[in-house]
Amino acid sequence: MRHIVVFDLDGTLSNGEHRLHLLPKGEDRNKDAAWAAFSLAAIDDTIIVDNVELLRTLAIHYDIIILTGRGAISQDITIKWLRENYIPYDRLIMRPIGDCRQDIEFKEAMLRQIGLGEILCCFDDLKHVANHIRSLGVTCHLVTDYEFV
Repeated sequence: MRHIVVFDLDGTLSNGEHRLHLLPKGEDRNKDAAWAAFSLAAIDDTIIVDNVELLRTLAIHYDIIILTGRGAISQDITIKWLRENYIPYDRLIMRPIGDCRQDIEFKEAMLRQIGLGEILCCFDDLKHVANHIRSLGVTCHLVTDYEFV
């Protein structure tokens, strides 16, 4: 059985700086509908070349899971974006519609479903998420640090 490498999507594989102004603020951060505009604007993201190249190289030897907090409302455009940018993956896990858990809660639950012992490492762009994943005993590489988000 091959080990699994887990990549986040937004800020890790896709550059969505053009849509950061759409991030929900305050109490809206816990409302599913507030994330729709942010998630749907992802169709215009560009790739983060070095991380995508790393993923392509790792995909030769490992199973790739893309684990994103991006809402499933954007599943079709996300799959299209991945296909159009030639990003190989074995499984895409998106936040289900109606799931408003904090990012660390959602990602921890999904990583536990995958099986922590099966995961070689993860890549994420948020420091608090990377630190939480590390607290689970999984190596997590911090690829970008958006302290202002």
